[in-house]
Amino acid sequence: MILNTIDRKQILRLIQLCLLAILITANSCEEDRVQPKPPSSSKNKILPLGASRVEGARPDFESYRYELWKLLRADDWDFDYVGTQTDEADYEDLAEAEFDRDHEGRGGWKT
Repeated sequence: MILNTIDRKQILRLIQLCLLAILITANSCEEDRVQPKPPSSSKNKILPLGASRVEGARPDFESYRYELWKLLRADDWDFDYVGTQTDEADYEDLAEAEFDRDHEGRGGWKT
């Protein structure tokens, strides 16, 4: 049996190298490199998390994020959408406030 010829240290080293290879591969496969965003100063942070319905693809289909943002702004909520993704679509401002485009929607991802 192959396990008889390989000692435990070699097995652990092989596992470490495999995990390192997985981490390097996963890191190099990121869709796009993003610059870190400044920390949020808001007490209320909302992370819109999910797949394509969170991400949105205007004008083909809307994300719920814009409608929720309008409702919360209309009720004077102090909040900040957070996430590493930024929506580049055009949205109407509301009472001179610009739509917060941050989210963590990833189209095509499955759980």
